Amino acid sequence: MIKNKITPVIIFILFLNLNISAQVLIDWNSQWSYFKGKSEPSNPNSQWRNIGFNASAWPKGNAPFRYGDGSGGTELTDMMGNYTTFYIRKEFVINNTDDVDELKIIADYDDGFVLWINGIEVWNINVPDNYAYNSGAINTHEFEEWSSLTLKKEDLNLVNGTNVIAVQGFNFSKTSSDFYLNVKVEGKKNLPETNAVVTSDIKSGFYNSPFWVKLTGSAPNETIMYTMDGSDPRTSSTVLTGSSPVLVWIDPNSDTGKRGKTGAVVLRASQISSGLAPGKPTSHSYIFVSAVKTQAHPGGSWPTNNINGQSIDLPMDSKVYNDARYKNLMESSLTDIPTISVTTDPDNLFGSQQGIYVNAEYHGMEWERPANIELINPDGSPGFNIDAGIRIRGGWSRHDDYPKHAFRLFFRSEYGKGKLDFPLFGNEGVNEFDKIDFRTSQNYSWANGGGDAVHNTMNRDVFSRDSQKDMNQPYTRSRYYHLYLNGLYWGVYQTQERAEASFAESYFGGSKDDYDVIKVDIGDNFNVYEIEATDGNTESWQAIWNMCQQGFSTNPNYFKLIGQSPTGVVDTSLNVWVDVDNLIDYMLVIFYGGNFDAPVSKFSQNYNPNNFYAIDNREKKRDGFKFFAHDPK
Repeated sequence: MIKNKITPVIIFILFLNLNISAQVLIDWNSQWSYFKGKSEPSNPNSQWRNIGFNASAWPKGNAPFRYGDGSGGTELTDMMGNYTTFYIRKEFVINNTDDVDELKIIADYDDGFVLWINGIEVWNINVPDNYAYNSGAINTHEFEEWSSLTLKKEDLNLVNGTNVIAVQGFNFSKTSSDFYLNVKVEGKKNLPETNAVVTSDIKSGFYNSPFWVKLTGSAPNETIMYTMDGSDPRTSSTVLTGSSPVLVWIDPNSDTGKRGKTGAVVLRASQISSGLAPGKPTSHSYIFVSAVKTQAHPGGSWPTNNINGQSIDLPMDSKVYNDARYKNLMESSLTDIPTISVTTDPDNLFGSQQGIYVNAEYHGMEWERPANIELINPDGSPGFNIDAGIRIRGGWSRHDDYPKHAFRLFFRSEYGKGKLDFPLFGNEGVNEFDKIDFRTSQNYSWANGGGDAVHNTMNRDVFSRDSQKDMNQPYTRSRYYHLYLNGLYWGVYQTQERAEASFAESYFGGSKDDYDVIKVDIGDNFNVYEIEATDGNTESWQAIWNMCQQGFSTNPNYFKLIGQSPTGVVDTSLNVWVDVDNLIDYMLVIFYGGNFDAPVSKFSQNYNPNNFYAIDNREKKRDGFKFFAHDPK
């Protein structure tokens, strides 16, 4: 059974397994047998979900089953005020289960549902623990915000011949103004993926006027699928198709392909080759700064309201772009620093169930989504274009009243290249990265507003980290960028290296397995604030803690900390536990920068640790832990 917040795991797997051929087993608006939830549908009340149940007495009707929303289908004119649940079931035939490796189910619903296949529950959203006929959905959800689920055959009990899908729909209450239920089921067979790549005759960059782009496949007349809303053309409901070569009009004011009218146009394209699954999409971003400057709400699939409580603020602020002090500077400012363009399925960001931006408090691999990441330099110098995973990063800023969230990018072989191979920091740093942080102003920021906004400089973070460099201490490197999400300008961000084991391996040598990396675990509910080892273990850190508990009022205790004999003589057989010179310089950065949120936090009366990283190589006992400025605000 798949619970509501587990759904993103399955969607993540879907995007990693797109080499599939699909057959529609149950289409939208199909005919179903149905039962109105004025009583239990069977005795026992689970019997109706099974293959052998006799539903001949149930009436039949076409989906969608609805009132108050949508059109067509079967209108439930008596539901409002009388019942909150609605039952549908439908048989479908699989002649040979060997021809089906996965089932993809898409549900359009208002407000919740449970779904069974051959009597086994496989999915539920917005439902109570008790599936009684007189219960209601636990949250509201609007139709046209589809959810999808892909299930592997080995997780199902499919049989050759007749199978049955049963769905119980839930309305939020009897007084709800609407209800909607429609379901589509596809059977999928895995196929090898074509290696053909679609090329574009115009590269990503900055442009002043609309133009035509020519997409070319590996051979004339090959079918090209493309999208203009950020969605993956291999799975998108807004996909467009044509025979190679295909001409595509690039215009920020066009809504072709159901795109929102964003100031940058994102174009993704895949080729279909006979007998093969579509190839990985290529992605391009075309930025029109004159349109970016006055960006209104773009329409299309972009949110019009807050989702899951997440504050959403999309348009440019007219008070800024009409202000005489700024309006003539904005276009040039948008090309003063490089741009990062993130392209991903819109639901990966804003889908109520799987969107990372509107479920920002969730952590881990199941809340990572596939995306294309482009670095576009305004001077036309080479950038990069790479497929990667993207997550929300941060601590307190994950709360839904923060309209801007930060991101973390992961470069892994399941997306394409296993690492980002690019000199992000020029000659200042290494050229290979497993992951990179993409940060933005939070507590003191224009996005959050309020009295603290006047303190926003977006400089303290980088200044503090660069100050460690200027004190000849190790540090994490940064650069500033403009960020676009699916073509919509999202503000100024900064990269930051992750002070973790792979970082230490790159700059200090040895193996990443040699390093202990200490940080603070704030907990999923922001209530833990405990020390953890994000790499290695905490044994050395615990030893230091034990020394601190003894105190350093006597010289021998302090000498032990820095690897000296009780009389203060250097003894290379002893461990240096802390690089004290590094710690002194780290604390100078903290004090000079006025950082009251690290390494302990003013917001917890300086009781909880917060916002620091410390790294030690267990194989080099004369090094000791080194401290890194992190999130100095």
